[in-house]
Amino acid sequence: MKLTSLARRALPFFLSLAVAAGTTAAHAQDKVIRLAWTPSADVPHIPVALAEELWKSKGLEVSIVTFPSGRESLEALLGGQVDVAAIAEFPAATAALRGQKIGVVADVARYKANRIVTTAATPTLASLASRKLGATVGTNAQFQLETAMAAAGITGTIGLVTAIAPALWMNLFTQEAAVRDFGASYLLIVGAFYGLYGFGLALFFASQGAGRMFWPLAGSVARLLIVALGGWACVHVLQTSASGFFAVVAVSLAVYGLIIAGAIKFGSWTR
Repeated sequence: MKLTSLARRALPFFLSLAVAAGTTAAHAQDKVIRLAWTPSADVPHIPVALAEELWKSKGLEVSIVTFPSGRESLEALLGGQVDVAAIAEFPAATAALRGQKIGVVADVARYKANRIVTTAATPTLASLASRKLGATVGTNAQFQLETAMAAAGITGTIGLVTAIAPALWMNLFTQEAAVRDFGASYLLIVGAFYGLYGFGLALFFASQGAGRMFWPLAGSVARLLIVALGGWACVHVLQTSASGFFAVVAVSLAVYGLIIAGAIKFGSWTR
């Protein structure tokens, strides 16, 4: 079978690298190498190696320790219960972002054929604007989706377009002049800051995946306080028009994005 042939070529290479990188923990070949693994059809290399005795052919004695998830495998590796762990990119990336002492000695596969799947006829990234998109938080799928959308300038472009020409958006919902003028006033002031807000949201979910949520939550609280206190001041102290409150909303979006971006820039993920 093609799969078996692939595994036969890949496994000796994978484990020889693991032993070379972990000679201190595994004492080269004079000790059983404890390998953590979560049984999955997505990683057939390990059961194939067992069935075909590929490790033994390289003079290695390997003991498989199974765990329900990659997170538990990673914890066992960090705790010294195993010498090597086969885990997906998410727990490995999270450990690296937290500064935990692990090393990646090999990868089992490099999947490059990622696709954005939709039931609607959306031939371009731009046509995904305003649609609900789903991705698992903290995975490479989320990162690639957000990167692709950001590269297309979707969040910021929508904000700038509606700020410059709010009628393009408001006319889709109403023909009443008073309602359109009110909505246009909001978009003229707030629309230009949608890019910062979208940037902050992307970093918020990335921080969630990295387990670094203090500053994202601080940014959210700051945004809430600015809107609440600024709105109260607009109504009860300054007695401004609605445009004054819209300006407060715009400031809150900017502060939200800048707090999260600034925290990551100055090392909140590495401390």
